[in-house]
Amino acid sequence: MPQCVPGLWVKVTNMANFKDYEKSPLMPDILPIIPKDGKLSPRSKLTPERIGKIPGIWTDDGWIGFQNWTRHRNRKPSILEAFDIQFGKSGHEPIVGLQAEEYPAIDVDCEDPEVIRIVKRVVGLFYPNGTLIRQRSNSNRILLMFKLRQKATPFAKGKMRFTVPSDPNKICEIEVPARGQQYLIEGLHPSGVPYEWACGLTPLTAYNLIAETDGEMMSSLLQTVRKELQDYGCNFDLSALRGAGGSGETTPERVTIGSEHFDVAPSLDDLKGLLATFPCTHPDLADRDEWIKFLVAIKAAAAGDEQFFDEVVLPWCLEYADNTEEYVRERWESFHDASLGWNYLFAFTQADNHEGIAKLFADDADWAALDAGDVSPQTAIPEQKRNAPIPKLMPVDFDLHKLPRRQFVLGNRFMSGVVTLGVGPPGAAKSTLAILAALSIATGERLSGEVVHRPGRVWIHNNEDSLDELYRRIGGMLKYHDIEFTRVRENIFVTSGLVERLIVAVKEKDIVKMQQAVSEMIASIRREGINHIVVDPFVSTHRGVSENSNEEMEQVIDCFRVIAHETGCSIDLIHHASKQTETPGNMNAARGASSLIGAVRMVYTLTPMSKKMAEEMNKGLPDDMKVSDDQVARLVRLDHAKGNYSPRDTRVSWFELESYNIGNATEPNDVFSDGDTIAVPKPWTPPNAAAPSQRGQDQEAERRDLLQRVRDFVVATMPSDQCLLREILPEVKRQFEMQDTRARELLKQAIPEGATAVGQANNSTYSLILKREGQRAPHPIIIVRELIRPQAQAA
Repeated sequence: MPQCVPGLWVKVTNMANFKDYEKSPLMPDILPIIPKDGKLSPRSKLTPERIGKIPGIWTDDGWIGFQNWTRHRNRKPSILEAFDIQFGKSGHEPIVGLQAEEYPAIDVDCEDPEVIRIVKRVVGLFYPNGTLIRQRSNSNRILLMFKLRQKATPFAKGKMRFTVPSDPNKICEIEVPARGQQYLIEGLHPSGVPYEWACGLTPLTAYNLIAETDGEMMSSLLQTVRKELQDYGCNFDLSALRGAGGSGETTPERVTIGSEHFDVAPSLDDLKGLLATFPCTHPDLADRDEWIKFLVAIKAAAAGDEQFFDEVVLPWCLEYADNTEEYVRERWESFHDASLGWNYLFAFTQADNHEGIAKLFADDADWAALDAGDVSPQTAIPEQKRNAPIPKLMPVDFDLHKLPRRQFVLGNRFMSGVVTLGVGPPGAAKSTLAILAALSIATGERLSGEVVHRPGRVWIHNNEDSLDELYRRIGGMLKYHDIEFTRVRENIFVTSGLVERLIVAVKEKDIVKMQQAVSEMIASIRREGINHIVVDPFVSTHRGVSENSNEEMEQVIDCFRVIAHETGCSIDLIHHASKQTETPGNMNAARGASSLIGAVRMVYTLTPMSKKMAEEMNKGLPDDMKVSDDQVARLVRLDHAKGNYSPRDTRVSWFELESYNIGNATEPNDVFSDGDTIAVPKPWTPPNAAAPSQRGQDQEAERRDLLQRVRDFVVATMPSDQCLLREILPEVKRQFEMQDTRARELLKQAIPEGATAVGQANNSTYSLILKREGQRAPHPIIIVRELIRPQAQAA
């Protein structure tokens, strides 16, 4: 993760007012928090030791708990003004809490510096651009803030408990505040010190730098944290440290269950109504620990009422077939105190049930304490989430020149963050050509004949071939092209479905479900910095899904689109054609539902040469130029069938599959033993394809590609934002292997005098201008580089 020097840790001592959040996206979700030394109303059920982190409302005789705060949203600026008035009357600086449903976090409740370092490092692997970090000066504990990815489903909180090697008797916690919870983002901690934010980047001032997440990603991240902590020596088996009750809840915030508990239900009728809408057999209670936690909260919300247990709770529990009256009663009687209650139950059961919220709490009277003219009880009822986008005008400061170029990876076939579908019948060398394209990216060399725009790491996954077979093809192709394996080994990752099968989607009970493999792949791609993935074949990556169902196939493709979008890598998804086709470039030849083609943004087809195609190609050619019958079986045609990001590339590429002995498993001097052979694709030019017009088009495309690569190289190589052309010239000569005169001319073509050129480096966009120190030569030429779109904005 990006690190900050100590001098950039900023103490927030001049607290912002609630009104300052009026234009922030955080506005609907902020809450007033009762100060640690705040005066409690005689009507309040809270106790002094409980306050400091609890949402509350100020009344004329002191603070009371904020009833049903989990369903509150600030819809009008006047509510924020009312909060400010409360703190003014109370005589305290504002303390701002934030609902965690849309803004989950990782709260590290541990003083061990190594635990903090491990969490920061793992978060940095999953989120290379980092996120906002909250800390305080009298503790090592931190909170890392996130925001829920657009369209992602809010998830329930998570927690892991463990002990550290230096103190095996003290329990540490890493908690993920999420749905139904809140945390402080501004103001004083109960210990009396203010919260701090790394580098002065607070949620109010640096909202755009908060990393986006979802439940799958957070789950994968926590699994990685747990493994790293176990390697450090942390112990997660806390059975010897847990008391009676079975829930494992050991937080210091437990309060004796009874009528004075801080979180009893508004009435037993309300609690009964809630349980009637949420049966004990609900899937969210399938986990035993979750059910016990829920039962603890029921007892706290019912103030331990035994009659309510006999009449309502016990029958409710017995709906689950494996529960017995003796077991349920034993559990109930073992609960004596609790940190959970009515608000937990409400958040757990009613998070998405807005009608239930309105029915249960339409008469909430606590809002009268706000004393704001336009606030009514109905304000507390959240409106339905929008199902359609909000129309937005283009930015006032829109500048076309500041937009980054599309990040193509190889030729016009593969693009960062985009899924490309490769379609071909059996015998079209789909797997072989996919490996060739990947090796082009890994080596930075034009093995496929296409321009390598973004050389880098690749991951080749084949669900059907063994690792040995993949190694034969990859190693053989590198050997054929005389590429030293040790030079590129760090760029090539290889996995086989025979060892680790990749399944991204499974259909269960008529529902296609995205699998954990998706988030694990995202984590691996980010951790290893992978640019490009080959997934071969697509049909093997889902289970129980009908290939002929448009809806189901689109849901499977969605899994790969999420991987591409979240990581920025390009994906080559290999798929079978429906039948042998002699219509090159026909994207509808793909097997299965037509929505498959609509769901991907780019498609290429592979077509083996047929005798009919050879006859057409041989017409009018002399015998010595004709394609022979033997050669026909070795030729494959590649066509760009669909490209949503540029005009369709009508250029046709041909490959000839050459048999190549890789020389494996032979003795150095054994001339009587041959190794295995593989098919190595090499670009092939048809005898009638050398027409001047086509050559001219190809040469012009190559020239444009070269000039852009020069601009990008200059941007990345310049020692400062202004340098002499002669300083950069030797680097250009070395990079592009050309003499002084040719390199100088190339630079002037790439960055013409009097015009602005654009280049990119490290995901940032720069303008380039040539200037002279004077009106005429021989005054030195200066290259001026100016940042026009930084990485943070592009992310």
